[in-house]
Amino acid sequence: MSKAKNTKKDPHPEWLMGLNPRAIENQEAQGQQELVESQQLPRKCNSPRGMNAAEQYHKMGIKVFTTSKGDDLFIGVKLPKGWKKEATDHSMWNNLVDDNGRIRAMFFYKAAFYDRDAFVNFKTRYTWGTDYSDKESCSYRVIDGANNDVLFQTENMTRDCNQPGYFKKQDELQQQCKDYIDKNFPNHNDINAYW
Repeated sequence: MSKAKNTKKDPHPEWLMGLNPRAIENQEAQGQQELVESQQLPRKCNSPRGMNAAEQYHKMGIKVFTTSKGDDLFIGVKLPKGWKKEATDHSMWNNLVDDNGRIRAMFFYKAAFYDRDAFVNFKTRYTWGTDYSDKESCSYRVIDGANNDVLFQTENMTRDCNQPGYFKKQDELQQQCKDYIDKNFPNHNDINAYW
């Protein structure tokens, strides 16, 4: 089974002595590549809080083995056919992608030997959030995580929180999104629903 190197166990002199000013960034990029190519995923779940990552992987059809020998950040896994891990353009963030090309989770790995950490954030299919694409105003929208389609969008409101009624309007618009998602996707908080 291919694994990411435990950088805490074998620090190179250039990392410790500052001989190479880009050594840490290089180590993080190398760690990202190793993890993406490995048969490992993070053992710890960051979101939703308190979730057992191994149990959730299993529910998603991922075969789970044991904690990786000599490295308690990861567990050994076998992804379902067509699933893959993809590096993002940030050396610490990666995507877990299903056989339909949908991002089902994002996982973090900081390979720097002095502050090594890894965790996974699972995604629900339907979410709501803020659209800040306009400099003067914002709106709120419900998004289908399968293809990033906007299913519902509120009217725009000012981004100036000093305007009278700002927080009341914000609450109203956010509630519209919550009502839409609750009505149309009542199990939206279930990570495994609707995929």
